[in-house]
Amino acid sequence: MTIWVTHFLPILLTFPFVKSKHEIIYSVQEESENGTFIGDILADSGSSDLATSGGDIGVQLYEDQATGLFQVDGKTGKLTVAGRIDREAICPQRGGISSVASFSPGLIANSLSTCQIEFIAHIPPDNLINIAVTVEDINDHTPRFKTDSTNQLTSRTSGSSNIVYISEGVSVGYEVPINGATDEDAGSNGIQSYSLSIDDDDGTTFALRYVLPSELNLIVKKKLDYETKTAYRGQIISCDGGKPTPRCAVQNITIAITDINDNMPHFDKDLYTVRISEATPVSSVILSVSATDADSGELGRLTYRFGQTYDQNVGVFFGVNENTGEIWVKSPLDAKVMSHFKFPVTAQDGGTIPKTGSTMVQVDIDDVNNHAPWIEIKPINSPLYAKKPTKDGYIQLWIEENQPVGTQIGIILTGDKDVGPNGDVFCTLDDKDSSFRLRHSSSGRGRKMYSLQSKVQFDLESMNLNSPIRLQVECSDLGKPKLITKQSIQVNVIDVNEFPAFFTKVQSNVAVHIPEDTSPGSLVTKIQATDRDATPKMEFRLENDQGGLFIIDSSNGNVFTQEKFDREVQSQVHFSVRLLDSDISNSIIPQARSDLANVTVILDDVNDNSPVLESSRTFSVLENRAAYADLIGQLRAYDPDLGENGTVRFLTSNNLFDVNPVTGKIYSKAILDREAVAQYHLDIEITDLGRPVARRTIERISINVDDVNDNRPVWKMPEKLHREIYMRPVNNVIRSVDKNSGKEDIQSIGFVNISSQASEQAEIVKLVAIDADIDQNANISFSILSGKYYSESDFTLSKNNILNLVQVPQQINIKDYFKIDSLTWVLSAISDNGVIKPKSGLYEILLWASDNGQPPLHTDAIIFVYYECKWGFVASLFSVLNRGKTVILVCLVCLFICMVLCPVLIYLVRARRRSQECRERGIIACVDDERLRQEDLIRVGNAEVESWAKEQMFMTQQPYLNSFDNPEDMNGSILRYHTDQSAINFGQSPHMNYQECPPVVTVIAVSELF
Repeated sequence: MTIWVTHFLPILLTFPFVKSKHEIIYSVQEESENGTFIGDILADSGSSDLATSGGDIGVQLYEDQATGLFQVDGKTGKLTVAGRIDREAICPQRGGISSVASFSPGLIANSLSTCQIEFIAHIPPDNLINIAVTVEDINDHTPRFKTDSTNQLTSRTSGSSNIVYISEGVSVGYEVPINGATDEDAGSNGIQSYSLSIDDDDGTTFALRYVLPSELNLIVKKKLDYETKTAYRGQIISCDGGKPTPRCAVQNITIAITDINDNMPHFDKDLYTVRISEATPVSSVILSVSATDADSGELGRLTYRFGQTYDQNVGVFFGVNENTGEIWVKSPLDAKVMSHFKFPVTAQDGGTIPKTGSTMVQVDIDDVNNHAPWIEIKPINSPLYAKKPTKDGYIQLWIEENQPVGTQIGIILTGDKDVGPNGDVFCTLDDKDSSFRLRHSSSGRGRKMYSLQSKVQFDLESMNLNSPIRLQVECSDLGKPKLITKQSIQVNVIDVNEFPAFFTKVQSNVAVHIPEDTSPGSLVTKIQATDRDATPKMEFRLENDQGGLFIIDSSNGNVFTQEKFDREVQSQVHFSVRLLDSDISNSIIPQARSDLANVTVILDDVNDNSPVLESSRTFSVLENRAAYADLIGQLRAYDPDLGENGTVRFLTSNNLFDVNPVTGKIYSKAILDREAVAQYHLDIEITDLGRPVARRTIERISINVDDVNDNRPVWKMPEKLHREIYMRPVNNVIRSVDKNSGKEDIQSIGFVNISSQASEQAEIVKLVAIDADIDQNANISFSILSGKYYSESDFTLSKNNILNLVQVPQQINIKDYFKIDSLTWVLSAISDNGVIKPKSGLYEILLWASDNGQPPLHTDAIIFVYYECKWGFVASLFSVLNRGKTVILVCLVCLFICMVLCPVLIYLVRARRRSQECRERGIIACVDDERLRQEDLIRVGNAEVESWAKEQMFMTQQPYLNSFDNPEDMNGSILRYHTDQSAINFGQSPHMNYQECPPVVTVIAVSELF
């Protein structure tokens, strides 16, 4: 009877085809989501009345090759998708062309476009359903042309272009086989059409002929002329039949026309056919093809090859001799895998542009009875199937005693890889005890199903059955001679507990004493029980044995220690012993009955623990405290042993600290200084008074000395912020006039020389101070207390960094000139409208550095900041312009006029006073113009010198300018060249011995301090 049932899926209508109650065919689209409904096995097999009973019916799937793709609800029988279904992976198309897939059990492809997966559904108690699911293709692949390959016809594929060679002498209607595209999809989703487009051609020269599934030829439609056109170029378009929009691929094609003075090889047949047995040995020649070529010599030498092979299996099973055209078997053949081959063979001559002829070869494979039947046995509802499927070569099956006659215990699947009568299989059962029978369930799709059922009701107590029942299944085909396969089966009859085992009243509660140092493997006690069954098999199991301290002999109830014990952790151990009455040693049968006994093991104490430090291992104490003034901390230790074994003492050998051996209190024996040692480590020996041997523990504790604000900030040399700023230390300050300033004991942290180029920079130096304390006690802040001003002639700085202040300073509000950034600690000059307020001269700044301790400590220091002479007139002029001070501007203009009208007078006065000024300003010697060379100035960076001064002054030890090429070698001395155009610096000194800086005079001065 045939039944059609319609099920609605999200996209696809699926029609399960029920051939009989024992076979159902479903269909599902590939790439369907997990959980997609496929069919209702109970309803479609006529067992829907089972679903109305409620509860778990126990429907099960027995899958073969495609395991995990499907799942069934055991209660409702609904079949759904459980894994990714990829049709191209399950039924691959050889060479990308839809074809018959290789056969394997559970995977069937009936035609070029059909892919089926087969498995078995078991509906208890004994209904076996053969399920076949047809995987329907979706158009998820685009045709593609082969790239970077060479076929052996008249064409060659290179990259994305196909080159075809055709002689001009071919007749109209001549066909040339060419490379086509491949598509992994099947049926209408596979390649359905080709089209040809030739550039600059009206479509009258060439055409394509496509014969499904694989043949593609280029047809010559009109006479070709090599002298008129040597090549045609265009595109081949391949499209599949996908809906609603087909997928297409494009490949360029070049048709090269060759000269007629060449002959093409010709085969003597258009089709060669041969029929061979699948048992044909490898390397056997099965056929010879032959072609001729009218050319002679190398042009007439032919090479035979396989043509464009759409079925890649051809190259696996067959080979061709390139010289003789003999076709031979390359690998063993199997008629059930592939019984028919049809493929092209080409003959190619030896021309520069070779000519090729082709023919077709058809090979039919006849089956021989060379495969014995295969047998696969699957237990039904067996609790031990997953653990023990085989034993000593026997397939293990199980049946409980007292089950009714006809109980099904296994499924036997069989088949044969041969075809025809050679693949027709029948099975019989060899049962000496006549306890079981073999029942044929269904046949189809290359295999048969048998059900193994009981013929008697087993009772172990009455039958005295002490060993499993052994059977043998024998399956044979109908070949001549027939081939036979045998499989041994062992049926285990499972005992049902009819009489429960139990513990006696005395042994229901057991108490036993053992020392806590009892070694593993020692006997603790023996558990006894009673069972009134005829053949009792009792099994003892430990329960609630947390930690796995004990182990029990499951057969006799002897309990042994398995681990070491610790009374201090657990003084008593409680566990239970479960008594099982089962005929299966691992007792997983749900019907097994049991009894329970409670066991208490009391552990007697031994001294097996060392003291453990419980208190903190880190303590702290303030520095500078008197000895024994403060309790630093107290050690606490714990020993879980009893009596003297748990009494603890503390010992240490440290001389700075005192640890009370009984109380563990810690005191310092001396005054501690954190800046000397910030942390101490003490090794404490903690011992108990155990007998006969005391246990000891060594612990290391740390004592941190907490900081007290007992250190003042210490000033360091500041950090300069510009290259044009130079700093020198001040070793001593001599105040020749102001001797009562009271600042002789204040540290001088440096002499800062700011050249004229850096004179307009606001930031000067970054102040640096350190504090030996930590945290807030070392958090330093800076401020300016007071300051003084000295003109350029009021001080000198010697070579050994002694600053001599020769005049009384001018008292100024130093905070109007300088400030300190509270975040960056940068000392900066205060500016007004972009012009800094400090002028040329020396500033003595009294600084204050304080930490944030309670109470805070501070340290004063003095820094000297010297500003060199600037171009007073020009700078003042622009300053005045910026400030808008008209009166000062008029004065400056007058001063400028005086300087212009009186240059001679100024020169004479300066010349007269030069000698005296040199000595007053520390200049040792003066030299004339000839000692200063232009190339020396160029060497240090002046590219062009236009005018020269009338005097230059050098120190005696360094008379030449080239000795000052590197300003660092001059210890910070200055060489400044002034012209009427610009000023050029070559170095810097602590202070300059000139003030007016005339615009046309070159001054090169070296202080005697260097």
